[in-house]
Amino acid sequence: MISVDNKSLCEFCFSEVDRRTGRCLHCEPKSNLIRYPTSLKEGTVLAGRYIVGRVLGKGGFGITYVCFDMKSKMRFAIKEYFPDNLAHRNSGMNVVTVANNEKGKLFKDGARKFYAEAKTVAKFNGHPGIIHVQEFFFENNTAYFAMEYLDGIDLKKYIIQNGGRINETLAIAIISSVADALAFIHSKNVLHRDISPDNIFICSDGSIRLIDFGAARQVVGEASSGLSVILKQGFAPFEQYQRKGNQGPWTDIYALGATLYYAVTGRVVPDAMSRLDKSDLPAEGLSPGMVNLLGKMLEVKIQNRFQSIRELKAALGTFNTSGMAQQPHNTAKKSFCVDCGRPIPGGGQLCYTCAKRRESLVPGSGGNSHSSGSYSGQGNSSTGQGSFIDWCISFYMNNKELTYLILGIAGFFLILIIALVAANA
Repeated sequence: MISVDNKSLCEFCFSEVDRRTGRCLHCEPKSNLIRYPTSLKEGTVLAGRYIVGRVLGKGGFGITYVCFDMKSKMRFAIKEYFPDNLAHRNSGMNVVTVANNEKGKLFKDGARKFYAEAKTVAKFNGHPGIIHVQEFFFENNTAYFAMEYLDGIDLKKYIIQNGGRINETLAIAIISSVADALAFIHSKNVLHRDISPDNIFICSDGSIRLIDFGAARQVVGEASSGLSVILKQGFAPFEQYQRKGNQGPWTDIYALGATLYYAVTGRVVPDAMSRLDKSDLPAEGLSPGMVNLLGKMLEVKIQNRFQSIRELKAALGTFNTSGMAQQPHNTAKKSFCVDCGRPIPGGGQLCYTCAKRRESLVPGSGGNSHSSGSYSGQGNSSTGQGSFIDWCISFYMNNKELTYLILGIAGFFLILIIALVAANA
């Protein structure tokens, strides 16, 4: 626990500790916290100002932590350059160790590119669709950058929590927002190189942020013998598998198309290398307009793909006026539960289930500390009821027309049954 301006903050997430219990309602029980043997210990101070908290996520090339800036008294997220196959950290130590050989050189090249990437992204600060970079620095024999702390959920998790796929209307709206950010990036002669559902963030206020550029990943891959290993299978176009492939705006457009395909089908596009001879994709349940759009975005041959975001936006505009996607997505009307990430259509900080779980952590509330944050068919009845209510509300908000149809049919049969009972009375 740390004390700031007469407030007690959790040392793991830096939320204010509950005054009644002295416990953080976000981080209880502590056994749920994600920990890695190679991650920095909570309480570590970076750049003389950032107190490191819990791990937010870990990928093949880095670890992201929540941190508290002692200077601004605000929360940030810090990403540490830490490629699994090139670096190591002994338990209890902060300094990253690397081999004094070719791998060591590769690590240093990637770290420099990681730092340069952060420096480049910082130039985009102020654009509403791109993550804001606060600071970047070298420490512990590696590179770091501090960025704004976002409240929300990434697109991959959002899709999973909404049944494994989302409707075309919502998907087009999200992709259009990302395309706007890419247009700005490309105008500065910069490529993202790592577009995927987990690098698109849906904030609780409905805004979309593009995060986690892939320059360092590409540098390490090009210098190693495992390019296909470090690329995200299904999202990387053919030219990224080549050491000197012809990369340009069309490269990001392919990845954006793969993201769109995943959003509306729940399936990952087969990797580009396997599509050289057969580029057609399964399109069951997709509208003709969506099939045509995806076909152009996911062309294996560069010359047959959209060549610029301007071309793509023109096609998206046509798609929007075709009657298939006329309304903007209503994500802005939703909030996301700060505990489990589930959408809360009615707004607020907590879903019904997690609110009940938190109540159970308060002494004298009558609950127990082992209530699940998600419905599993077990546990007390209020947990299952909460999840069902949340699901019903979420289903209604995302499928209003279908809900009205179901209610209409149910009402018709109810009236029919009442009439039959009355006739036989």
